[in-house]
Amino acid sequence: MRYSASGLAHTCWPTLALFLVFAGSISAPSFAQQHIAKDHAIAVSTHRFTLQREGDNFFLQPLPLAAKHPRIAIPKDWLVPPHDADDDEDTSPVDPFNYDRRVTSFPIGNGAIGLRFSSFDAMTEGSLAAAEGRDVFLIYDPNEGKLRQGGFDLGITKKRYQEDGCFRAQMVHLLVADTNNDGLTDIGAVKEEIWCPETGENDAVPDGPDAQKKLPSELTNIVENHLYQQHNVIWYIYTPQGWRLDPDQPGMPDTFSELPLTGIVLSPVDFVGEVLWHSLDPKSWVDRPRYVPTYRKKLIAETPRDFKNARNWPRFENGQRK
Repeated sequence: MRYSASGLAHTCWPTLALFLVFAGSISAPSFAQQHIAKDHAIAVSTHRFTLQREGDNFFLQPLPLAAKHPRIAIPKDWLVPPHDADDDEDTSPVDPFNYDRRVTSFPIGNGAIGLRFSSFDAMTEGSLAAAEGRDVFLIYDPNEGKLRQGGFDLGITKKRYQEDGCFRAQMVHLLVADTNNDGLTDIGAVKEEIWCPETGENDAVPDGPDAQKKLPSELTNIVENHLYQQHNVIWYIYTPQGWRLDPDQPGMPDTFSELPLTGIVLSPVDFVGEVLWHSLDPKSWVDRPRYVPTYRKKLIAETPRDFKNARNWPRFENGQRK
């Protein structure tokens, strides 16, 4: 994604970082040996590992720290792809490799442990309101103390920006389940987006300072100029080479576990949805989604009744709860 500096203004979008700490003491081997049953939710944890960073070096540190488990070096290329980090033409004002310290883990079912590393960064000022983040999966063998890559790349999974009066937002929600009943954990990705539709690249565009892209005639204001869509879940099945795209795509199973947000308490889609429609409840948006993540249900239930001004919401993104 390339951002134009012309979209910047001096509007404040404050962001901070809040890391939620969860207590736990179960050892990694016993967690890894947990049996994966198709009709039961897979155990998901954020308190068995932490990510440590020293300059350009990344390390996986098993918890608790008091146990003094040796940490494991993570090749930088696994978390920061060279073709993304060294792109001189990239003018993005945010760092999509700003990884949260908390690592999400889950048993795969063969003695190995799946690890999810999540990053996010957002502008602190400017009307562009840009934000980006990634989710990367690795596989950990606790018996050998070794890591390997997960086998697939989701790219940018969290994104938002505003340009020419149009918000664009994206979020990929992540699930785990045994979709093919082989006793091994598969990964699901549910993508949702908010964007402005266009009638076509060849439509006439007026000249002058009021020029803007032509929109459908039935869309007459900034709220109606935006659409929301949630895509069908895409599954990646576990193989000896890591997770691979499932050619059968079984849809949403009856039983699954959600991978929690880390480093943020609401997604870029939640943020923009509240700005546009003054509600975190997708029923108030353009298209009602089939899947509503648990964290969003809790946010809807906890939102104060008098909390209607969307400008108050930036302090909640990136995990701020003042």
